[in-house]
Amino acid sequence: LVGWGSTYGPIHDAVKQALDHGEKIGAIHLRHLHPLPNGLEKIFAKFKRIVTVEMNDQGVYGFGQLATILRARYCEPKIESVTKTDGLTYRVREILEGVFKGQIFEKKVVKHAPHALSHVDTAPENVDSDKEVVPQGVG
Repeated sequence: LVGWGSTYGPIHDAVKQALDHGEKIGAIHLRHLHPLPNGLEKIFAKFKRIVTVEMNDQGVYGFGQLATILRARYCEPKIESVTKTDGLTYRVREILEGVFKGQIFEKKVVKHAPHALSHVDTAPENVDSDKEVVPQGVG
């Protein structure tokens, strides 16, 4: 999974959850888009699929802007995108459903130490208290 900006937490939590379910997956988070970091093509060559997770529209070509930039720069047809334009932060479930179409990821109940912060699906039905919500997208 490739992301930048406010998608950091949800992407990495989606990767953790997918790994817990036996999927082969990894994530990279870009800090800047221009110029693109050196060596991305070497990283991309090691993967069967590259999926950008974007808070963006799919546009004319059916890909988000980051996916379009990466496809143009590296001429890599295996780059896809999962996009969202409702203005709300990504939920882990949305990323997993977009990347692994048709698969169900049951949420494993994990008790964390009280001081440990973890991004979880913060849909209203999944939150018992405000202590479970981790701010995302704060610049």
